[in-house]
Amino acid sequence: VGTGAVSSTATATVEYVMLTDDFTGTIIDTNKWVETDTGGDGGTVGNVQQNGSLTVANSESGTDEGLNALVSVDSFDDNGLELSAKITSNGGLPLFGYGDRQWNLAGNKAYIIYISGSTLMGLTWHYGAMTNSNTSCGTYTAGATYTMKIISTGFEVYKDDVLQCTVTPGDGNLVDNKSIFLESNGSTASTYDDVYVTGIYTEP
Repeated sequence: VGTGAVSSTATATVEYVMLTDDFTGTIIDTNKWVETDTGGDGGTVGNVQQNGSLTVANSESGTDEGLNALVSVDSFDDNGLELSAKITSNGGLPLFGYGDRQWNLAGNKAYIIYISGSTLMGLTWHYGAMTNSNTSCGTYTAGATYTMKIISTGFEVYKDDVLQCTVTPGDGNLVDNKSIFLESNGSTASTYDDVYVTGIYTEP
């Protein structure tokens, strides 16, 4: 039986929802998102369109990344951060990320869930280069829910709540206080739905 003093101060860790969107209707919610679209803004034309779900195409041109993307208005602390979305590639190349939308530019960085064909991957880009992490995360399943869970050493990738891989890019390559982004390389649009972002707060 312990006999030490009992603290009179208790703390509670609370999970809270920071962003959700099921993309109902055809108009992108500008309270939640910043749309970057070379084909026209608003959600009814161009490379980023909304109609009960979100489609994104042509995020890449040559070595330029993030040219067409949907980016959260808010940035999020990495403490307990989890971001998820239902993703269907449709033959495109989806990139669901936490960081800078133009992640390959010098000075920018991001964690990315990347789908290419039947392959699911976890990537980290830091200051213009892929950093120690081109991690295979198993196989892609159309319409599954993909979750990125931020941990102290990088991030974990889940498919339908089952852990697929852990990405550990090294202490100097960690990402914090960034937005989330939805992109897709190639001319075939990928589909996103049911975006859900949560974090934790430790009450004093």
